[in-house]
Amino acid sequence: MAVLAAIGMPSAAQQKGKATFYSKRANGSRTASGERIHSDSLVCAHRTHPFGTLLKVRNPANGKEVVVRVIDRGPFSRGRVIDLSYRAARELGIVAQGVAMVEVSVYERKVEIPFNIGVNSTCAKRCIFSVSKTMLDTSIGRAFS
Repeated sequence: MAVLAAIGMPSAAQQKGKATFYSKRANGSRTASGERIHSDSLVCAHRTHPFGTLLKVRNPANGKEVVVRVIDRGPFSRGRVIDLSYRAARELGIVAQGVAMVEVSVYERKVEIPFNIGVNSTCAKRCIFSVSKTMLDTSIGRAFS
C-alpha cells in the first residue's frame, strides 16, 4: 500500500494561447527573478505565476509536454501567454515555427511514500511516524525535526 500526498496548488485554471521562446543570444542575461537564463534549462517567463512555480506546457498540435519553472516576467506581446527557454521550445517541437499555440497549467507533483502496514518493526514504526509528522507539520506551515 502507498500513501499519496499532493504538493502544490490545484490546477483548475488552464491557459491557452501563443508561446514563443528566448533566443540563444539571451543566454546568460539576468531575468526578473535575478537568475540568469540558460538555453539548456527548462525555464519560462509568465506574467502572473510566482517565481519558482512549475508549469506544465502542452503543445496540442503534437501532444508533447514539458514542465518548466517560472523565473521571469513576460511575455508582454498581445496574445502570448508564455516565453519558453530554447530547450523547452525544442522539446515541445516549436523551434521551427517560432510561435505556437500551447496549453499552460500548474504542474502538480505527486509524492509516493511506500510502506508496509503489516510491519511490526520498531524502526519501521518510527520511520512512518516521522514521515507522517513531517507531512502534518509542513501542511500547517511548521516543520519540526
